[in-house]
Amino acid sequence: MKVQRRCDWHWICLAAVLISGLTVIALVFWDRTAHLEIAQRRASQPVGELLASNTVGQSFYSPANGLYKLDLVFGTYGHPGASDIILHLKKSPRAANDLATVRVNSQDVQDNKYHSFSFPRQRDIAGRTLYFYLEAPQASPGRAVTAYRSDEDVYRGGQAYYDGIAASNDLAFVAYYHLGPLDAVRFVTHQLSSQRPCLLGNPLFYLVLIILHFVLVGKLFIVLREGDVQPGIEE
Repeated sequence: MKVQRRCDWHWICLAAVLISGLTVIALVFWDRTAHLEIAQRRASQPVGELLASNTVGQSFYSPANGLYKLDLVFGTYGHPGASDIILHLKKSPRAANDLATVRVNSQDVQDNKYHSFSFPRQRDIAGRTLYFYLEAPQASPGRAVTAYRSDEDVYRGGQAYYDGIAASNDLAFVAYYHLGPLDAVRFVTHQLSSQRPCLLGNPLFYLVLIILHFVLVGKLFIVLREGDVQPGIEE
């Protein structure tokens, strides 16, 4: 007697289906988390000319690391001037140092359009409430731009600041993130565990579930493969 094995084509098909399914899930997961956006898009009215004598800012909650760009809506009044607009990104309104500082020229700003401020990807900001503000030290009346804001407090993660004083409305902005694999996993596990009771509120619980899932799938393959053995007669 010798042991003969059945044809392995069905195992190949099963493995292909499983791998394809996991690949699709991974791609959807990556697409939804790797390029994260935090936004307050309501631009109801202009703040007023951004001059050398004033600043406008906004606080916002950062759910992950990897922030690399901020977009803000500007108005030009038809006369944007040619002064620098400086964006300061900070850990808080009271922080002494900038995380990033970006200059753009008001001539490059388009009326009633978003304008981008790009900077190096930021680390160690997950779970923090960040702050940015704009200034235009050389701008003069009649030759300045304005940011846009909401007409009420519509963004729960932060608020607008005028000359460093908090207000009950929000600037129109979009914060862009590019997450690495580890940051993406941290973000998803945090979202799953946020405000959940007991064990469900621990991010490690979900990591253990993911690992256990793959261990059990592997064990299932082993069990089925070992059971797919039939005795045969040696010729």
